[in-house]
Amino acid sequence: MIKLISNRFSISIGLIFCLLSFELYAETNAHAMHTSKPAIVVTSAWAGESPPTMPMNAGYFTLANHSQKAIELVAASSPAYGSVEIHQSQLIDGIASMRMLKSLTIGSHQQVVFESGGLHLMMHNPMTKMSAGDTFVVQLKFAGGETVDFQMQVSKVNKLKDGASSSPSGHHHHHHEM
Repeated sequence: MIKLISNRFSISIGLIFCLLSFELYAETNAHAMHTSKPAIVVTSAWAGESPPTMPMNAGYFTLANHSQKAIELVAASSPAYGSVEIHQSQLIDGIASMRMLKSLTIGSHQQVVFESGGLHLMMHNPMTKMSAGDTFVVQLKFAGGETVDFQMQVSKVNKLKDGASSSPSGHHHHHHEM
């Protein structure tokens, strides 16, 4: 009789252990599935090659928000530059102007393109001369405390017929959340 109770007790403990292990496994997999696609992604990041005496440069990329809520970009920085600002260029009544933005909101499941003649990062006081093919780190900071670090590649700027600039597409990218 005691052996039967002992076996039932062992089987019960074994079943409880299996159920707890399965629950932990399921929670871990659900978390992994939930975090497998980053909420904030940067692609096609590049900056033009500039003369060594130029005290500033512009950075371009595509910023995608894959989350269920709007995000607010509040700052940018890079160890390769003394300061980095978010800028908007625009043409009003035939007059080109540029202004610094304190923040930029990107809607849920939206993307914003930082490009010549529009949004861009204005990067001041380069720490060293960079040539086509070089890369440097840029960090974007968001209102919720998230950061995204990515590599920006220096590229030769191609002039188009209308005078606009373009660069090679699809430069490498990296993202993460903190």
